Amino acid sequence: RGLEPELAVMQWHGDTYRPPADAALLATSEGCNQQAFRYRNALAIQFHLEFSPQTIERLVRHCKEDLQRSGQPFVQAPGEILNNPCTQQINERMRILLENIVADHRPLD
Repeated sequence: RGLEPELAVMQWHGDTYRPPADAALLATSEGCNQQAFRYRNALAIQFHLEFSPQTIERLVRHCKEDLQRSGQPFVQAPGEILNNPCTQQINERMRILLENIVADHRPLD
């Protein structure tokens, strides 16, 4: 509820995972087949909604080796990352997601 069907989010990983066989896949991307899944009462997300603009700036500054364009199509240049509008919106999307989780798991009166 309250989230677009397609979100621009932050990814800063080179690893992925294989969800449990009976997990429900919730999100994918062109760069990573498993972005989020639900397994029983757990939610797992691979992307980063918790990054603040300050966190992103620090990552760009201190993790330059991660941004080397070694033929990887989904690695952005530092300027592209820092100027991407999603960096200003991801925390709001995290708030909405967390509110949805709380609302779905509120005890019934």
